[in-house]
Amino acid sequence: MVPPASRIAASPKLNDPRKRRIVILLDALVRPFRGLLTMLSPKPRGGRPRRILLIRMDGIGDLMMSTAIFSALRDQYPGARIDLLCSTLVKPLASVLVDTGRVDRLHLLPLYGVTFAMWRRTIATLRAARYDVAADLRGDFRNIALAWLAKIPRRIGIPYSGWEFLATETLPFEIVHTAEEVGRIAERLGVPDAPRQPQFELPPTFHQWAEQWLAQSDANTVENPRRPLIALHLSAGQPARIWPIANFISICRTLAKDCNARFVVIGGPGMDVDFARELNRHLDEPAVVAAAVANLPRTAAIMSRCALFIGTDSGPAHIAAAVGCPVVVFFGPGNESVMRPFARQLRIVRAKHACEPLCANKVCVTPDHHCLASITPGEVAAASKELLAGT
Repeated sequence: MVPPASRIAASPKLNDPRKRRIVILLDALVRPFRGLLTMLSPKPRGGRPRRILLIRMDGIGDLMMSTAIFSALRDQYPGARIDLLCSTLVKPLASVLVDTGRVDRLHLLPLYGVTFAMWRRTIATLRAARYDVAADLRGDFRNIALAWLAKIPRRIGIPYSGWEFLATETLPFEIVHTAEEVGRIAERLGVPDAPRQPQFELPPTFHQWAEQWLAQSDANTVENPRRPLIALHLSAGQPARIWPIANFISICRTLAKDCNARFVVIGGPGMDVDFARELNRHLDEPAVVAAAVANLPRTAAIMSRCALFIGTDSGPAHIAAAVGCPVVVFFGPGNESVMRPFARQLRIVRAKHACEPLCANKVCVTPDHHCLASITPGEVAAASKELLAGT
């Protein structure tokens, strides 16, 4: 059996060494009381679950990699109440799960800066809902503690960050892809041979908006099937994952010349818009800019109509994978075995040297030797051409 401290140290969800040490300390402080806490736990109820709570308190990519479980549970338990506790960051995407009937209700908390009052209100709300089972899809001691405090009788967890004794059952400790973890949890919840492939279904209104917007932007590839439309994500949520804009300029020139491609820049306000402006200063045919124009579900609809997505390891790459768009993704920081986009058509372009671990996947501490800078435009263009050619 793997000792708790070793499991926490090996967790792919704890990249920051300082946070890892804090979690190991918290686990060591609480573990002596596990017998008492187990005695105080509510006993699981038998039978088919009628009220299910899924907990996915993290970012955009994590939610997208988990989308298979929502349809699987709805098909298995059509009459059950299936709710989701998620971060306010992903609310626009999670709301689509409600609109399409995969989820009945959302419970929301901010990803950072949760106050004691917020925790208390959430615990009271979850207790009042009288859930039969809760499943933590991340592997975070805070989530399983929340389910325990809400007196949910059956609690399924992933033993990544300690306090697994507060769960009634946990997955075996094994480092696997996030989509695989979520599939295993679905099977624990009674879904036989649960699917792993993420699939994000959008209501027709979003597809209609995307078609109209692209037509108005003269980028609708339905009318121009010989001109592949490529989605570009030029920034990233973490500075260490940003690829130089000069490289994007180079691959756009290459793919426009060799593949007659057009481009649409997706993303949010601020950095994405600034990068798009810089990109277009150097292109003969400017890219269409959806950044800051389309919200997340509309962005998903745009990418569902694209022949290819090119970008770094970040939320939009996972959205592209979930809507069926082929993906070319760069990896320097990050753990591709656990967090790569789970796309049917995928090319990973890897940095030539390992990421400096002290960056904790956020800020590069050796910018003169930034791992992503070792990825060349030629490598990305070659991977893109392979997917565009269907090879």
